[in-house]
Amino acid sequence: GRMTLAFVAKYPDLVEQVLLQNLTGGQKAAEKLSKSYFDSVVSIAKEGGMEAVAKLDPYYSKLLSRGLPSLQQRRWTQVVQTSLENEFLPAMKRSREFLWRAIDPVLGFSEKMLSEI
Repeated sequence: GRMTLAFVAKYPDLVEQVLLQNLTGGQKAAEKLSKSYFDSVVSIAKEGGMEAVAKLDPYYSKLLSRGLPSLQQRRWTQVVQTSLENEFLPAMKRSREFLWRAIDPVLGFSEKMLSEI
């Protein structure tokens, strides 16, 4: 949905009609996304440290298991050596706050932008 909106906003002359359904946006979406993207990961990190984060599916464990074995090990080491208190938790907090500031009808698209499409 958001990719379609971005395309329509950038290339309006190439689009005659758009039908969109169930797009992510608003307070309800921000709450749901915050819980799944940030709150649950932060809880796991606080309980089990960065090694627990590295084992999380589907994001971290899949990312860390791709590519050459030497790259997999390097990425694993980078993740588990990331400072929980000084790097990871502050980054997660900033990302969560960014999401909450971006409460639009459709995430990333203000009402004004949508009305111009």
